[in-house]
Order: sequence, then C-alpha cells, then structure tokens
Amino acid sequence: MLPFEDDEPDGSTIEGLIYLVERQHGVLLSVATGTAIDSENNAIYKRRRRKVKSGLERVGIDDPYPWLDLYEWWNYCAAPRYTTYQERRGFLNSVTEPVLEQLERRKTGVTDWAEDAEPTWPLIVHATRGIEARDPHGEHDRRVARRWKTGPRDHHRRGRFCF
Repeated sequence: MLPFEDDEPDGSTIEGLIYLVERQHGVLLSVATGTAIDSENNAIYKRRRRKVKSGLERVGIDDPYPWLDLYEWWNYCAAPRYTTYQERRGFLNSVTEPVLEQLERRKTGVTDWAEDAEPTWPLIVHATRGIEARDPHGEHDRRVARRWKTGPRDHHRRGRFCF
C-alpha cells in the first residue's frame, strides 16, 4: 500500500508541484516494478493526477503522465512494450526528469536561455508556447516551417529565425 498524505500541496506553487510530480513518479514506478494495483492506490493516483495536471497546465508545462488511472499506466508500460523493470524505470525517468528540471529552473528564476546561447528546438518551442491560442488556424506554424526549410534552395534562409 502506498501512503497518501491528506495535507499534500495543491500544486499552486512550484515547490508543491515538484513534490507532487515526485510522488506521482514514485507511484507509477512502484506499479511498473511489481506493486499490485488496488482501489486505494488508484484513487490516490487519480486525486494527485488532477493536482499535477492543473498545476503544470497553469505554468505551461505538458503533463508527463497522460494515463487516467494506474490500470491504463500498466497497460501502457507492460510487455510487449517494456519487458523489464529497467526499461520501465528508464522510460518513466525520461518523461519525469525534463519536467522536474523545468520546474527547478522556474523555482530559481532561470526560465530563458542566455543571449549568446544557441537556440535549440526545445527552447524555441518553449519561447513560442501559447502561439496556438493567439493563432488558432496555425498560420504562424506554417510561416515558421517555411522559414526553417533546409533544402538546397533555402540555405540562405537557414538560421535567420529571430524572436
């Protein structure tokens, strides 16, 4: 049985979100490595999931755990997709670590790259997050894609994308 604290944070602060994501990671990891799913653990996961999902949405970070309940998680992570505990742990860590890193950066106030740093696709996506809300038909996305063409005729455009 996994412990659940009634006084868990609600996810309204970065520290609270970090705590909740780490706890949710622990629940998913325990199921992925052999802990039986019971109704109590499933209810804990679902309650915590609502907090994590809404808190991450509020700060503009994608939810790393899209599974509605622990049964759905088990169906996703079980064989034939991941056949060993190590593979399951590796997958779970690979979706959790980036979220925790983003939250830590926000906690310390570091949310953007330095002026002399080379922008990478994840940084560009982060910087342009929310454009869909302002441009629901995706016109901006098509313009960005045209600017980033890397075909032989477009070599003169490469790297000229600026914010």
